[in-house]
Amino acid sequence: MAEFSYDNAILKKAILEMQDVRSDKTCHLTQVKKERVMTQEMDHIGIIGAGSMGLNMSLLFADHDIRVSVFDVSGKNIDQLHDLLESDEKQRKFVTGYKELKDFMNSFKGEKTLLLSLTHGKPVDEVLSKLREYLKKGDTIIDGGNEWYLETERRQKEMKDIGVGYIGTGVSGGYQSARRGPSLSPGGDRVAYDKVKHLLEKIAARDGDAPCVDYVGVGGSGHYVKMVHNGIEQGMLSITSEAHEIMKSVLGFSHERIARTFTEWNSHGPLRNNFLVRICGEIAARKDDKDKFIVDVIEDRVVQDSDASEGTGVWTVKEAGERHVPCPTITSAHFLRTASAHRDDREKIHEQWKKIRDEPKQTIEAPERIVELLESAVHAGFLASFIQGMNLVAQASIDFGWKLHLPTILKVWRNGCIIEAEYINQVLSEAFADQSKGSEPLRHVATSPRIAQEINDSYSALRRIVLIALHQDAHVPALSASLEYFKYEASLHLPTAFMEAQLDYFGGHSYDLVSEDNLKIEKGHHHTEWKKP
Repeated sequence: MAEFSYDNAILKKAILEMQDVRSDKTCHLTQVKKERVMTQEMDHIGIIGAGSMGLNMSLLFADHDIRVSVFDVSGKNIDQLHDLLESDEKQRKFVTGYKELKDFMNSFKGEKTLLLSLTHGKPVDEVLSKLREYLKKGDTIIDGGNEWYLETERRQKEMKDIGVGYIGTGVSGGYQSARRGPSLSPGGDRVAYDKVKHLLEKIAARDGDAPCVDYVGVGGSGHYVKMVHNGIEQGMLSITSEAHEIMKSVLGFSHERIARTFTEWNSHGPLRNNFLVRICGEIAARKDDKDKFIVDVIEDRVVQDSDASEGTGVWTVKEAGERHVPCPTITSAHFLRTASAHRDDREKIHEQWKKIRDEPKQTIEAPERIVELLESAVHAGFLASFIQGMNLVAQASIDFGWKLHLPTILKVWRNGCIIEAEYINQVLSEAFADQSKGSEPLRHVATSPRIAQEINDSYSALRRIVLIALHQDAHVPALSASLEYFKYEASLHLPTAFMEAQLDYFGGHSYDLVSEDNLKIEKGHHHTEWKKP
């Protein structure tokens, strides 16, 4: 066969003319064919639940050229999705909303990947029950809600029986990160995770070039880590709120001054690049449409725990008890929220406990120096919350044999989440640097010399701030709990010897002797008959 050369000018011209005269019909058919091939090869995920999180995540997947089918039992949520899609041609190309479950499930070809964005508990079980007739071996479900880890493990077993992978995934950062890129902590079957790994890495927040997502471990560990994330978050939320009260009520700072202080803290030092500190600066300065500062018109009630719409804080407190891990910063913050919800009770008590209201306050001097101390105190409180949370994760890992890699968890938390804290993450990463994958984690992070250095540097400031707050009757439950935590964790002479004697007196619980130096956690070997029966 003769070989034609593209150097031939006549041949070039003929080819160009042939390309130019292709009919519109041919062009259309070619485009349709290309779109069909693209659709067949394109990543495809289904999202069940089109609330603020699910809706924003559907748009985020579409941003990364991932086809998205969305279903919600509420037709209004799907209508809202369609309204958003109207103004964005690309989003319309990749996202389709469905009001009928059958149509939604029939939009898939081959193995299905489904992401649940639902309220924890019963709603998840109801959806899974309806999905069963459509699920096939090889399908994968990603539970992206805040779920109790034992429920996740139960569902993993149920889905495994029908050949469906079930990944309990913490999605951190709130609805804004769901749109821009969340921090993700998936846990469960490793094979199932590897099938969807590329999808999660595409949408995750990034720390430089590294996605803030990684496989956490087996079973319900992914949701457990997210639960603890939210527990640490509660401690940090309380500490920043307590710092705000000290600046406002004790130091008498203006809203603008408070906003500047938070912003300065976030720009350098131990509180640099800290998500909560950053937004505190924004919140303190924000006014409403009536030119009033928003924080002055917000009721002082946090109800998300008390109305059962948010479970992670309650679960963290519960797990601290179950795992026998002291978490006073986290639990004190949680109970402040609980008390705040019951304002009706507080109003009655306020009228009766007059002594608390009428205590004289001391004059505050050198406010600039107090602000410096407060910055260190906030850092110490944040550190206490992180230490307690990581200790809880470590103990659960030991109890359940998860062998969680704490440096991996910290990597996931570097960006896109509420507890994003550059300096503390760096310090903890150094403390955990020696842990290899597949080994048990350090059970008590405060035993690390690197952590000890941070506590030693900030303890005095924390103590001073708590003393000032007590004299001024400022509310500092999490800061004061952090101080007490550091005190009793570092003490060799606790008042619990006297407590042990009391327990032996009325309960015959027995005790150990100082001279025996027994460090095992077990029933004592000695008893005193304090009083004849």
